[in-house]
Amino acid sequence: MDCRFWINPKSKIITPAPAEPDHSDQVVLLALEMPLVEIPPNEFYALPSGKIVEGFRDSTKQKLLVGLYGPLEMPSIVRRVGEKWRVVPQPYFKILNRG
Repeated sequence: MDCRFWINPKSKIITPAPAEPDHSDQVVLLALEMPLVEIPPNEFYALPSGKIVEGFRDSTKQKLLVGLYGPLEMPSIVRRVGEKWRVVPQPYFKILNRG
């Protein structure tokens, strides 16, 4: 009999591992490996909110990116805030629930 254990990060208690992996683990792993493509001007994409956007001409401040999340295309707008890029929130679960 194969018996696996894991350490609960909150309680630091060793407990039997779940029989099946948590689905949220898969979401994170797929996101880490997601290939991204920048959409150029004159090309359009529908965001999860339903809004249609065009690729940005000045891509130094914001970009329209599309990631391949498994078989799904996940469009995102990212904006430069200081030295970092931040994703504009969208209802991404609409896309995930289609898969």
